[in-house]
Amino acid sequence: MDLLNMPVIPAAKAQLSIDLFDIVMDQLEDDEKSLRNCALVSPTFLFLARKRLFRSIYLEYRTETQIPCARLMEFLTTCSEITPHIRKLHVVIHNWLPFEPSFLLLLRHLAENGFLKEFFLDSMLP
Repeated sequence: MDLLNMPVIPAAKAQLSIDLFDIVMDQLEDDEKSLRNCALVSPTFLFLARKRLFRSIYLEYRTETQIPCARLMEFLTTCSEITPHIRKLHVVIHNWLPFEPSFLLLLRHLAENGFLKEFFLDSMLP
């Protein structure tokens, strides 16, 4: 078929199924850079990319000045549409650190929303 003589399909009829986009995103699941780029393409791609980018959160405490739970809690408060995507939270502590009050707030926030399925707390104490 001659490309110049192809019929024009209205944009409303040319939409692809979200299932097809989901399959494409599944292929990129381990490629964070590509998922970030896809998030910029369209609202649909943004949703599907966030679903994969925020599925599993890994927080690591290495020094007393780090407060990753507080930073994550602040981010989730600002961007509430991220919380439903979080399924797994993994926290690693390397030293005996002062207790961070936002740690319990974060756990409560994720648990109350019912989306968190797995929680891991590891200690890498010397």
